[in-house]
Amino acid sequence: MNGTRPAASSPCPKCQHENEPESSTCERCGIVFSKYAPGPERFTPHLDNQGGHHHAAPMHEPMHERAPQGWSLQDLPWGKVIALALVVAVIGYFVLSKPYEVVGPAPERAQNVVIMLHGYGDTTGNFANAARRMNAKSRETSFIVVDAPLSAGLTGRAWFTGGTLEDCEEQIAQTHERVIGIVDEVLAKGVSGDRIYIAGFSQGAQMALDVGVSEKLQRPIGGLILMSGGWPNWPGAVGAKTMEGAELLSDARVLLVHGSKDPIVGIADSRSLEKALGPYTSVEMVEHEGGHRINTDASRAVGAFLAE
Repeated sequence: MNGTRPAASSPCPKCQHENEPESSTCERCGIVFSKYAPGPERFTPHLDNQGGHHHAAPMHEPMHERAPQGWSLQDLPWGKVIALALVVAVIGYFVLSKPYEVVGPAPERAQNVVIMLHGYGDTTGNFANAARRMNAKSRETSFIVVDAPLSAGLTGRAWFTGGTLEDCEEQIAQTHERVIGIVDEVLAKGVSGDRIYIAGFSQGAQMALDVGVSEKLQRPIGGLILMSGGWPNWPGAVGAKTMEGAELLSDARVLLVHGSKDPIVGIADSRSLEKALGPYTSVEMVEHEGGHRINTDASRAVGAFLAE
């Protein structure tokens, strides 16, 4: 083939029409054979099993073969997917979930409601175990185990972490807001204030005392349950030298529970609290032989106090 016209036995390279041997153009489609340049193939030829003839494959077949493959699980950037899932989970936890866990009956069906504040570095999930032991001694009590708003270590939480004076004031304001907000939530369920107690362990006990004598509370409560606590150690908190706000507990009761072998917070701190709070409210002190923990004796003491 010399490029000027197709051979006698060859059809038009474009429309396959049979032309005269001397023709330089196609009688049907009008192309000039010498200038015709065929485009890229659009079909993949397949051999027909019947008679050995070729036929054009359907258009979608070669396109499917040449097109990039679709999504597969192996193609996903799993590192980014997991990171995104964690971010969504964390945001969902803080935005959608409540910062507490209820152990025992619902507050509106309970005889008493105890708002429990865990110690420094602890978590709601772990402290809820102590609430379950207490609930075993006081089945009619609803224990609301609150998650502290501040981070302490990789997974722990805290009510106060220190810092500058401005940092301290901001932390205490944030903590008071959380605890008082839960008191308001319980009151909104129809629970009378004299059935609501704020309890705490270690730093949580210090914060329970600080909230209990805070002018921000301004709500009647049944009392305080302070376990292995002591005097708050942040600026502006109630202390042995200034009992400002303690008169707010005049209609409440206070239970102090402390282990005589406590190596973290000495039992002398609770004895000091007993002496200082005595002129303002009814105070009961229970000492046990344990250390810095809520043991069976402590749980039994709380149950007996709530049953009075």
